[in-house]
Amino acid sequence: MKTYKPDRMGMYFCAVCVCIISASLSLLSMRLLVRYQILMYTVAGLFVFSGLFVVMLTLPLCFSKASYRLSKDSVTKLSGFVFEKTQQIAFRNVQYVTLVMTPFCSFTSACFVIVHTPGGKMLLWFLSPDDASEISCRINRAIRRQEGAI
Repeated sequence: MKTYKPDRMGMYFCAVCVCIISASLSLLSMRLLVRYQILMYTVAGLFVFSGLFVVMLTLPLCFSKASYRLSKDSVTKLSGFVFEKTQQIAFRNVQYVTLVMTPFCSFTSACFVIVHTPGGKMLLWFLSPDDASEISCRINRAIRRQEGAI
């Protein structure tokens, strides 16, 4: 059994995106609500506070609690912010695997593995490029081995 964790570069990339969006919305609200001083500062403060809350608390907790385990016959995803959630899929139930590697994924760690089953799908997010390709290859190899046994 091997355990994988989301890459920290993905968390930093998300934090930068949240800061940019929060600052943009705050500046936009200050520009549009210039007539209403109290409302302008309240809305701008809410955008800044919500951005800081996400960057300082939510993202680190989500990234620290997430992990993915591959055993010889299943893939397990452990995640959750307040309540821990466990998803497990046996390789015999997997239809196919999609590997999504975005441009500049070596800098942003925006590599995703999507495991498709007849009843749904499981998303393994923000993996390093090496981990994402290794997980995809291991699951595909297990699927082929199962098809050969049938």
